[in-house]
Amino acid sequence: MTELTIEVVCMARVLQQYKKSLTLLLILILAGLMMIAGCTSSNPSQTTTPVTTMTAGQSPTAAVGTTPTAAQSGTSGQAVDVKTLNALFPPAPAGWVTDQQPVGSTRLDQDNNAWTSSAATYVSTTNKETTASVTYQDTVGRQVGYKNIWNSFKDAETSDGYFKSTTIKGNPAWETHSIAGKTFGTWVSVNDRFMVYVSIQNGTKADYDAFINAIDFAGIAALK
Repeated sequence: MTELTIEVVCMARVLQQYKKSLTLLLILILAGLMMIAGCTSSNPSQTTTPVTTMTAGQSPTAAVGTTPTAAQSGTSGQAVDVKTLNALFPPAPAGWVTDQQPVGSTRLDQDNNAWTSSAATYVSTTNKETTASVTYQDTVGRQVGYKNIWNSFKDAETSDGYFKSTTIKGNPAWETHSIAGKTFGTWVSVNDRFMVYVSIQNGTKADYDAFINAIDFAGIAALK
């Protein structure tokens, strides 16, 4: 499963449980994901081009004719590389195991600027239907990835759950929960540059909190 597929599947599962009042939000977010994938875009400047897909430990290799500028430790105007993002994924919390090695990619926006994204998945040891996904993106402050759809998020609440703005570890965030679907999710913006997405499927608030508390938000914020 590719890193982009992990992102799309997890978001779809979280949002598909929502009631009619959240239908517009679902459309907006899924449309944004299609833009992330390069499938469609009403603004060509938002289009992104995947450069390479890799697992932890592999080095980025550009596609023919591209020159990504992701840096190992990150510098002003450059994205940190996938290996750096992968090093910050948390170990599986108690009662969980890692489903697979993190899968990431270096991508290019329309102006040939590189940005990076990587995702890790986890499975509960007590119920294989209970899963978690964590995604890190270095947008370098550009309107790409989850940052591209951040401004489309709106507060909404139904008898089944909510989608609301909040703060997590001092960072602005959007949090979602579906009672029927037993899903929890959050998008966190760190330094208006790094995006962190956490999704829990068929789980509990305790599962969600375990992953939120395991993430090194300070370490992410320290990346340059």
